[in-house]
Amino acid sequence: MRIYFLAILLMLCWSYDSYAQSAQQRQQHGPSNYKSRIDMYDDISTYFILPNDEVMQSDGNGGFALVGYKEPAPKGRNELLFTFTILQTAITYGVDRYGHVWRDYGDFREIVGNANRAGLIEQMK
Repeated sequence: MRIYFLAILLMLCWSYDSYAQSAQQRQQHGPSNYKSRIDMYDDISTYFILPNDEVMQSDGNGGFALVGYKEPAPKGRNELLFTFTILQTAITYGVDRYGHVWRDYGDFREIVGNANRAGLIEQMK
């Protein structure tokens, strides 16, 4: 019984450590002049939108690489504040006025991230 309890305790500690590492990665600092930070719910991808509407991502070496661009919402799409396209995967995401990041899968839409960091979404209009 003690071995079983110890195994569960070790698994919980390992899970917490993995969660803490993921949270630490989320706290990475972006470029000094970014307008908005977009955290995707995959716990890996974080994008930064710059004042010139370029979308940057950490290159893993302390720098940032251009990976996409921000554009106004498509005409007739009043529910979106803006869209941004990631060129590496050719995916366009929509961001609504609440900071939810949406992706369309044909007839299905899913929230896949959040762009509302420290009230910065209001500056994105």
